[in-house]
Amino acid sequence: MNGKGRSSYGSVGRMLEMADVPKRSVGVFWLGGPSLALKSPAECVYILDPTDEDEDHSPIGAIDVRPDLVLCTLPPPDGLDLNTLTHMASAYPDAQFVAGKASRDWMVGRMGRGEMDEVPVNPSRVHVMNFKDVLDVRQLAVKDAVRISVLPDFHEEKGGPWDTIFNFYGIYVCIIRGDKGLGRLARLRASIRYRIDVLIWSMTGEAAEEDRKGVALFQPRYVVPVGYDRMPGGRNAVRRFRSAVSETKDVKVYLFPEDYLEGLVYTKVTGRGD
Repeated sequence: MNGKGRSSYGSVGRMLEMADVPKRSVGVFWLGGPSLALKSPAECVYILDPTDEDEDHSPIGAIDVRPDLVLCTLPPPDGLDLNTLTHMASAYPDAQFVAGKASRDWMVGRMGRGEMDEVPVNPSRVHVMNFKDVLDVRQLAVKDAVRISVLPDFHEEKGGPWDTIFNFYGIYVCIIRGDKGLGRLARLRASIRYRIDVLIWSMTGEAAEEDRKGVALFQPRYVVPVGYDRMPGGRNAVRRFRSAVSETKDVKVYLFPEDYLEGLVYTKVTGRGD
């Protein structure tokens, strides 16, 4: 796994456009907050939970990222940045959107909100997934061989965040969004039949030892913490996370720089492996 410095390009969109992702690799980019971008060797870009401002309404990430598919894993209404979603829908007419049913209703203006009624996302471009579903992106006319899985919701909570897995040609990228209780994480891990290559860990609080135990359950090759930019003292918290998780055998931690203008490329060189 290598970090590729791209700050000279000036924007996340330009960085993603220029990022070289060779065969048997995946590019991982953090756009700030909950937002992530994944890029495949086929030059396709997958955006998770796009947003263009932080909790103080200051700009983060970028809305100049051209997505092939946008996946919304956080529940509405607070988990959806409707302004950014509708901007992307307008600016990139070929982009497809995937969400749960409740999120889809918000995105297409069915929730009685006047501002959304004026600028809805075309319903034909918003596709519904549910817990335990598996999506082959070619079903949505995305020219790539990537599969997306929504992990089971063991709490059976309606409207909770999704935990997902992307299969990039045998490279498995898992994004953990939900409750970090060890019992729930153990059940999630038991539902996965293969070794995780890259685990993206959404930080919601400072609990380094609990995080270490949770990450150890998954035994990924690499773990990438995100979301700590929205935590008080987040930079210190993530350093403690790195220190704690690094004690787990055969697990490496990758931290993004503060300006996000650096991509990370994971290359699998030893075959699939479990």
